[in-house]
Amino acid sequence: MQTDEAKRALHFIHRHSCSISMELLEKKGLTDRFVLVYYVTSTVIHGGIIMLRGLLKKDFLLVKDLLLIGLIAEIVLFIGGASFFASQGIFDYIFVFLFFAYMAHVVIFPVVLMVLLRQEEKGQYWLHGTARASKLMFSKLLIALVVTLASLVVVDVLVLISFFIEFPVEFVNSPNQEIPYVEGFLVNGMILLVSFYFTFLGLFFWSVYHSLNVFPALKKVRWVLLIVLYIVMNAIITWIVDQPFIQKLFNSWLIPVEDWLEPMIIGFTITRPPEGIAVWPIIFSLLYIVGLYVISCWLLDRKVEV
Repeated sequence: MQTDEAKRALHFIHRHSCSISMELLEKKGLTDRFVLVYYVTSTVIHGGIIMLRGLLKKDFLLVKDLLLIGLIAEIVLFIGGASFFASQGIFDYIFVFLFFAYMAHVVIFPVVLMVLLRQEEKGQYWLHGTARASKLMFSKLLIALVVTLASLVVVDVLVLISFFIEFPVEFVNSPNQEIPYVEGFLVNGMILLVSFYFTFLGLFFWSVYHSLNVFPALKKVRWVLLIVLYIVMNAIITWIVDQPFIQKLFNSWLIPVEDWLEPMIIGFTITRPPEGIAVWPIIFSLLYIVGLYVISCWLLDRKVEV
């Protein structure tokens, strides 16, 4: 019984990239199943935490300078733009600049991830390392998200400073000139959701692109295949969504939205749906994103050369 349990434990440990020998398991006298499970579990968790911490540190150092330059650029451009608009007596127009700064964050998340993935291409880390693709990708996604959130927070602070300097009555229709905090959170949330979609979609196509390396005859037409794949995926999704029973499912779970979600923000009106917000489309979108992530990790775990 001890040998069988130890063998299963050793296989489990090796699968999770922890270095423990059979002799060590036998030396520890792990004859009790519960003791063995506890020992293996704690070892795997501890090893996984150490590995993830190392991956996070490595990825952060790769984009640290990029983050610092980006934050400084945002502040410098804001000061320059605010000074110019103030000198022209049109300080309100700084909010146009801030609006485009917000929109830029839709691509910041995927761009930072692509920068990190580019480093993986140079180092071939998952070919020679022991970490699974899920850990490698999770580390990069988390660092890219931190960079995006840090940049968003800076823009939020600049917006608040602008509000305190002069309330933009020409762009924001708010009762009693109150700062629309709730709407600001909604804008941040929508930007992050859209950026999540493009990020995971980009990760998926990046994984497919490099997985095609195992087929030398397809190397020269990989971009064409990706375009075809994108068109086919969108056609399938559109066909599924247009099915009557799917539409009925989408409309079966609605969350009522109060009227206070209708003030105008920077020239755009947040209009509540007449029947509320459909929950099922959001759930299916999240499942779609998770599916893209799982497939991407599976492709990379095949140890394809990038």
